[in-house]
Amino acid sequence: MNILILNLPRHKNASVTREGRCELILEHRVDTPATLLIIASILRAGDNQIDFIDANGFNLSYEAIIIILTKKEDHGMIQRLFQSL
Repeated sequence: MNILILNLPRHKNASVTREGRCELILEHRVDTPATLLIIASILRAGDNQIDFIDANGFNLSYEAIIIILTKKEDHGMIQRLFQSL
């Protein structure tokens, strides 16, 4: 199965670390989305094809993500939803 894991874009141009129920906005640092990488590792062990997009780390906009998603043929997508502050 093809699975896309998406770390959502920045909040108001500031890097955001989203882990569990926590959301930490950082102006001068980008942290690794560890939970999403662990999920990717588990899914890959199950013989799935994993694609990972770190929109936060690469400062991609929602518009850029939409363009990327329309070109992909994934069967499932995991994203982390959050409320804006």
